[in-house]
Amino acid sequence: MKNKFCELESLHNESDVEQLFVIRLLKDLGYKDANILTKHSIPSYVLGKGGKKHPHIPDYQIRIGKTPVLILEAKNPNEDAEHYITEAQDYAVVVNRGFIGNNPIQFVLATNAVKTILAKADENKPILTLNFQDFTEDNAKYQKLKDYISVNSIKKSMLSKEQIFEFRTPDINELKGIFKQAHDLIRRKQKIGPKKAFYEFTKLLFVKMNEDKRLQLMLDANQAITVDDFKFSVRAIDNNADFDWINFLFQTYRNEFQALVDKGSKKRIFQKDEKINLSPSTIKAIVEMIENFNLRSVEDDINGKVFETFLEAAVRGKELGQFFTPRSVVKFMTQLAELRVRKNTETGDFEPDKVLDGACGTGGFLIFTLSDLFNKIPESVADKEALKKTIREECLFGIDASEDDIVPITRMNMYLHGDGGSHIFLADTLDKQLLIEKGLDQELVNERKELKKLLSKV
Repeated sequence: MKNKFCELESLHNESDVEQLFVIRLLKDLGYKDANILTKHSIPSYVLGKGGKKHPHIPDYQIRIGKTPVLILEAKNPNEDAEHYITEAQDYAVVVNRGFIGNNPIQFVLATNAVKTILAKADENKPILTLNFQDFTEDNAKYQKLKDYISVNSIKKSMLSKEQIFEFRTPDINELKGIFKQAHDLIRRKQKIGPKKAFYEFTKLLFVKMNEDKRLQLMLDANQAITVDDFKFSVRAIDNNADFDWINFLFQTYRNEFQALVDKGSKKRIFQKDEKINLSPSTIKAIVEMIENFNLRSVEDDINGKVFETFLEAAVRGKELGQFFTPRSVVKFMTQLAELRVRKNTETGDFEPDKVLDGACGTGGFLIFTLSDLFNKIPESVADKEALKKTIREECLFGIDASEDDIVPITRMNMYLHGDGGSHIFLADTLDKQLLIEKGLDQELVNERKELKKLLSKV
């Protein structure tokens, strides 16, 4: 038996179905290679509830531009295609949740070539079922399938970019790759070294994190969000073409953070008059790379791990004349310290150990300490989140005498782990007197005084 794509006798396994039937079908529907994403480039999402939860990646995701429009499952000819249509729908629902303004995926398709089922993403009953022999040019069912999901049909039904915006939780590996691409792009376009490129990227990341926090608070409060609420976006940049929009956002959040610095509750990450020192085209390119990720929906620890991975590649090594303790050694030494979260027998409160790293560099030891103390929290603790907050804000201290631009990066590292860099100090640990020389910036003078006061209690 033969249809317009292949012979049925040639289909022995899933790979045959994909190569001889599915790919040819998609091409006939008008999709090009750039529209067709396969498993290695599709994010994994957890489907199901309770004990039935499981990670899933569909066989194909079809996109037009950056917008996903169709989920497709391709299976062995001996497997039941109907079984996989529900899984495709569940995945589509999760993807659709990551978009504001519209559900971009309207259809899902499951096929084993012998039977092909088309369904709407949000309806149980299939809208079209085709057998192998139905895939001929003059077949009414096949023409109907084209009417639903050919590239031209999908394009006609799509809303414009003005009405839809993707805002989803990224996969950690995807995020690592994007961060590296962003760093490489800054170095290439701006002709600057890795550390300086990294520092400029942290400024954009600072804006992005604050914008995502604002949006996440709106989502948590069940407030309606439209595309106009996404200010860290290419669309917002284009709508403010005669204005340095992203730098305006940076300066706004920088000033808000400065107010906390002035109160003494935070340590400075950026200078008072600092701006993003990148060309408008570079800023726009980086914004386009990360605008659709909701970084506040990612746990602080995950954001921190991504930042740490990126940090290792960006500011460490022979090129910079700096060498940092290998992560395996950091982990071993942290475990060797045998940190504890002990219960005070008099008050009944749980008290975590306090840790000082006198040469903290970019904060590697403190990050592992944070994780280690989190893991030591006893199951009997009633409010674990409150205790984690105490660990972040009251138990981790770092001092480093490196040049000025390393300490802000360390504070940003801690900030992404939820600490805010409140206790990272620029000073010389070997200076027992912690001398406050004349001519020091008043803010640095205040930091030294705070550090001396803290150390006097040890």
